[in-house]
Amino acid sequence: MKEKFKANFKIALPAAIATLLLLIILCMQGNGAKLEYFDFNFWQALPYFIVLIAALMGINVFIVLGCGAILSMITGIATGTLNLSIALSAMGKGTSDMFETMIVTILVASIGALMKEFGGFEYILHLIRNNFKSSKGGELGIGLLVSIMDIATANNTVAIVMAGPLAKDVSQEFGVPPARTASILDIFSCVWQGIIPYGAQLLIAAGLAGIGSITIVPFLFYPGFLLIAVLISIIFRKNVKK
Repeated sequence: MKEKFKANFKIALPAAIATLLLLIILCMQGNGAKLEYFDFNFWQALPYFIVLIAALMGINVFIVLGCGAILSMITGIATGTLNLSIALSAMGKGTSDMFETMIVTILVASIGALMKEFGGFEYILHLIRNNFKSSKGGELGIGLLVSIMDIATANNTVAIVMAGPLAKDVSQEFGVPPARTASILDIFSCVWQGIIPYGAQLLIAAGLAGIGSITIVPFLFYPGFLLIAVLISIIFRKNVKK
C-alpha cells in the first residue's frame, strides 16, 4: 500500500497543483464569494485527524477505523454532543447503511464468476494481448479495462474489484509492477467516477447545490488534469517488451 500511495502521489500531485492554480486564476477574475463563519470544536475534529495520520502511517485499516469509532464516541460523550445510547444507535445505523453495499458486492462477485466461467475474462485478455505489445500497452489496457467497467457500473470500487483479477494477469504478462497496476486501477476509475453525471459523487453534489449534474461537468478540472497526468506518466515511462 505504501508503494501504491507513492505511485499515486507522483501522478495526483501535479494534477492537484494545476487544478489549484486554475481555480485561483478563475477566482481572481470573478466576483468574491460571501464568507460565513461556522463554529467548530477542536476536540470533536481530533478523531478525524488521528484517523488520517494513522492511515498515512500505514497502520492496519481495522485498527485505524476501530480506534476512530471509539475516539469519536469518547469525544462526543466528553463534549456533551453524544450519549452512549445515541452513539450505539449511530453505529447500528452505519452498519445497516452498508446493507446495499453488501448486496452490490455479492452481485458483482457473482457476475465476475459468471464472466470468468463463460470466457468473458479470457476474451478481454485476448483483446489486450492482440492490441498491446509492451508494458506501456499493458498499462493502457488496464486503464481502459477499469474505465469501461466504471462507466458501466457507475461505482469505482465495484469497477476495481471486477477489473482486479484481469489487471493482475495483464500486469504479470506485460511486466507492470503490482504497485503501478494498483495505482492505474485507482486513478482511471476515479477519473471516470468523477466525470460521469450519473455517478454518486456528481449526483450528491448536484443535490446539495440544487442543480443538474450535467451542469457541473464543464467545471470538473481535477479529473481532466488527473487523466492527462496519468496518460503522460504512461507515455513517458520506460518501455518493456512483454
